[in-house]
Amino acid sequence: MLKKRIEYLIAISSSLILLEIGLFSALTWYWSGFKWSPLGYETCGMEFIIVVLFTYPAFFIGLLIRFGLIFRWKFPHYVWYSPLLLCGIASCAFEKSFEMGIFCIISMLVLLITDFCGIKKTIRKTHLKQL
Repeated sequence: MLKKRIEYLIAISSSLILLEIGLFSALTWYWSGFKWSPLGYETCGMEFIIVVLFTYPAFFIGLLIRFGLIFRWKFPHYVWYSPLLLCGIASCAFEKSFEMGIFCIISMLVLLITDFCGIKKTIRKTHLKQL
């Protein structure tokens, strides 16, 4: 039983970390065109390489882990829907804008809240009651 709990915690935490890091790198892309940005100012577009090589794979792997969580531990489906807006963020990564940075921050908070609610609901619903 302890092995299953550890496996569950590793899966959910790695998925959350991957998705949050992907969102943070998308946030740095959106706000890098402004001089006031606390994340750095970049105008030549080289940071877009990081978005393509890091953000997209992080989103993909995080979503695959979540897909496994749905079927193995009966993870709530609303936790699967929240990362779908990450795909919307990733697909809009062609223009730097303040609004998309705000959208990234809100998405990071929504992701954290839905993950913690999903963990709580999963604990109540499945055999992981002693987690």
